[in-house]
Amino acid sequence: MQVITGMGAFRLVTFAYQFRGIAARAGRSWCGVAPCGATLARDLLRQGHRQGGPPVTETLTPVLTLLAAISAAHHTAQRLVEARLPKGLTAAQFAVLERLIRLGEGQTPRAIASAFGWPKTSMSHTLAVLEARGLVRLEPNPRDGRSKCLWLTPKGRTLAMTGVTAVERDMARIAGLAPIEAVQSLAVDLASLAERLEDQRRFPEAA
Repeated sequence: MQVITGMGAFRLVTFAYQFRGIAARAGRSWCGVAPCGATLARDLLRQGHRQGGPPVTETLTPVLTLLAAISAAHHTAQRLVEARLPKGLTAAQFAVLERLIRLGEGQTPRAIASAFGWPKTSMSHTLAVLEARGLVRLEPNPRDGRSKCLWLTPKGRTLAMTGVTAVERDMARIAGLAPIEAVQSLAVDLASLAERLEDQRRFPEAA
């Protein structure tokens, strides 16, 4: 049975981190609160109802359970990653740097924010910090003069690779806990669900 490699396990953690952002935005649309029903789900599942919130039904309960699990995975992953990252580098900042290394530079901030499920304000703040620290640079998009593309500086690339190496050590220890086939199947299902959640958030009348 094939197992997850250290880097594969790390990408699963970052996937949970990315998916949580999309689910958070959808959860805000459903419930009118943030973050993504983590607190709401716990309250509803424990108490059966919450004043001003939706009643727990047989249909709603598994959805809230899923959102709470995603939120828990996100926070656990964030603590795990940030404990090993170079000092001063947050999980969100590292996620941007790692994505540029893994998928290539020249991506637009909008594309990265969409992939992570981040609102524009969160992406803007993260990029402002990375740029101020000299880890990334923004250049005009040759395909669209209205936007910019993101590139790593030598300092940013070195810091990102240091972070990847540090995190991968921990991931290697847990890599054998899950078969890669199960992880791949889960990733496909979550990606599909994330797309539907985002569609519902953007086009609620079509749901």
